[in-house]
Amino acid sequence: GKEASATADSEGKWKVNFPATTYGGPYEMTITSSAEGELAKSFTDVYFGEVFYCSGQSNMELEVQSCDDFDAVKAAANDETIRQMKISKGTSYELTDELPSVSWKPATSANVGSFSAAAYFCVLELKKLDEFKNIPFGILNVSYGGARVEAWMSKAMLGYDAYDITLAQGEKERQPTLIYNKMVNPIIGIPFKAMLWYQAESNCDSENDAKVYSEQFNN
Repeated sequence: GKEASATADSEGKWKVNFPATTYGGPYEMTITSSAEGELAKSFTDVYFGEVFYCSGQSNMELEVQSCDDFDAVKAAANDETIRQMKISKGTSYELTDELPSVSWKPATSANVGSFSAAAYFCVLELKKLDEFKNIPFGILNVSYGGARVEAWMSKAMLGYDAYDITLAQGEKERQPTLIYNKMVNPIIGIPFKAMLWYQAESNCDSENDAKVYSEQFNN
């Protein structure tokens, strides 16, 4: 029952803010535009809840279908209030506002196999607690196997980028800023409740690597 409006800027970007809303759903959201004729798009099955930003390398990327007892986990998965937005892998030498392809699915038997296992089981554990059991959860699965921490960081954080330095035999997922530019920059500004980070192995090729990682992680 709430409405808000905004005017797009010269690049077509716009943003509206709604007041805090009680957890729950499903609701319907309709977006309309008066530019070049009336356009409208509606989204049904919308929930208000908490968002977890879940990122890292193959540890976070590991899917539920690769876990022990998957058949039992799959059979028990029937919770429309747990959703995952999986961002496909992508890299870019330049900052971009456009994500790779994404999928947004509820935790049902048909979908749960492709969920991040670390993120999904974390949410299941939280759902056992009284303060969380009735709260919808959105999982932002922003993971990339083999990635070094530098790839997730901006040039402003590092002081250099992939044009300035080459790391670990040149694999894209290990190069400074390349993942940040394509998979992180486009979602900056999306609010989230907590961050789950599962990454480090690609930064322990040597003792010096591990020392540098501790410094980078503080950035």
